[in-house]
Amino acid sequence: MDPDTDLFAAVKFVRRFLSLAGHWPDKTASFLTESRSFLSLTSATLFFATNLLEIVLHFSNFKDLAENLSVTAPVFAFIVKLVVFKIKRRKFFEMLAVMEGATMFKPRQHDHKFLVETMNEKCVIVMKIYGGICSVVVALYAFLSLTSKTKLPIKFTYDFGDWVYGMFVFQMTAIMNVALNTVCLDMLAVCFMATAISQLEMLQVEVCGFARQKNTQGQNLNDCVVHHSEIIEFLSIVEDIFNIFFLSQYLSSIFSICNIGFQLANIQPMSAQFANMVFYFSAMMWQLATFCWFGNEIILKSLAIGDACYETDWLESGDSVKRSLLIVMTRANRQLSVTAGKFSILSLRSLTSIMNASYSYFALMQRLYKKDQD
Repeated sequence: MDPDTDLFAAVKFVRRFLSLAGHWPDKTASFLTESRSFLSLTSATLFFATNLLEIVLHFSNFKDLAENLSVTAPVFAFIVKLVVFKIKRRKFFEMLAVMEGATMFKPRQHDHKFLVETMNEKCVIVMKIYGGICSVVVALYAFLSLTSKTKLPIKFTYDFGDWVYGMFVFQMTAIMNVALNTVCLDMLAVCFMATAISQLEMLQVEVCGFARQKNTQGQNLNDCVVHHSEIIEFLSIVEDIFNIFFLSQYLSSIFSICNIGFQLANIQPMSAQFANMVFYFSAMMWQLATFCWFGNEIILKSLAIGDACYETDWLESGDSVKRSLLIVMTRANRQLSVTAGKFSILSLRSLTSIMNASYSYFALMQRLYKKDQD
């Protein structure tokens, strides 16, 4: 598929960066590309292993445990996302083929083009804010290493002596690798969800406007039936590719938000570390809220198709038109959605549930910490 088409306008930077990192699926990937991808995954895995070792060594120290868990959870989520993305590469090609072959996916009216461009602009804004917050977090981790006793951005108890600067380079490289690739993988998933939303909006416009052209009502509505089928097929592939992806993010968010909140409650306010945790918390919340908001929009837009059918002047239409409307309405009664591992639907209600779970774990940690202090 041409990456410069309207549907891929918001993904151009993501595609370029993932291609540079070696993660963008390519049927003819070179050895150098595969090597870059392997190095990126290996770096993240080693970084995860060192943090996991630190967790084991300081499991009884609540402050150290919270600090390490808040870093380790997103790294683990990134590894899962990347591995799943690579395993599902065939499905990814299938999804691109659906987008390329779907005759109804291309904007055919001025209103359609406007809807796609508006959604692309939203994706770009979301990506810029998300990427900006993550960049600040990475910069603050580098700054904090200057004031740290270990001279490292992430605490590690082993005494490296003169090799401490080598460990510094490894940790900062791993942090940037995880942060940048996570932003790109997340935005790739968001852009495909946004594509589904814009297609549902286009379908709603088509359903509302089919009655304006009396001579071609039947054909226009048949196109709507085909378009709806293509959207359902597209979303089923998105669900297949990204459901484990979203599940890893849900679990990571619960651990990270809980442990970052614990650190914010127990470190000196207005310090550099406090500022870092505030930005880190903002990044995690933005990441989670973005997934849930776009997931919620898919639900709302899919249900709106049925309302659009009901509001048409179907009483004065012929039997074939009524049958086609009935097909669309029947399908629209079953909401379209994207799930996190088939366990939870991405929605604003899920966002509330995750925040409640995070607060419950935070309250438990805070109570155990105070009891340990006494």
